[in-house]
Formats: sequence, C-alpha cells, structure tokens
Amino acid sequence: MKYNALREITVWDLDFQPNHTYFLNESGRMTAYIKKGTDVIIYNKKPSSFDKRGRKFEKVWIEEYAQANSEKLQNSGSTVT
Repeated sequence: MKYNALREITVWDLDFQPNHTYFLNESGRMTAYIKKGTDVIIYNKKPSSFDKRGRKFEKVWIEEYAQANSEKLQNSGSTVT
C-alpha cells in the first residue's frame, strides 16, 4: 500500500523555513505531515486547511510507513493507492 504525499521543494529567502512532507485528503485538507529531517508522521486531530499558493511541491509515494501507519492514515482520509 502506498500513500500519496506532497514534499515541499520551495526555495525560501529565509534560512530557518523548513520544507516538510504533507499528507492531504481528497478535499485538499492536511491530515498529517512529516517534519524535515525526521521519519515520524504527525497526525492532525482533524483535517486542517492547506494553502499551496507561493509554494512548490513534488508528489511522492510513501511506502515505508504503510505497515505501521496504514490504519491511522486511512482513518484520517489521506489518499491511499
């Protein structure tokens, strides 16, 4: 099972702005994310709005988390393929 996620690749003018990886549900709301430099998925209590304006992303498939996190991601409404 693979999970569709967006990895931010925005080049910022600021040194302290990290780019994370985000899991979105079918309506485009963020359900979970992975902080840059970690492999821990942080789940939102409820889907939150997510604004892509002025930012760049690449689609990534997250397979390595599937077994440990599949139930949580499915319950959060993230896209599963």
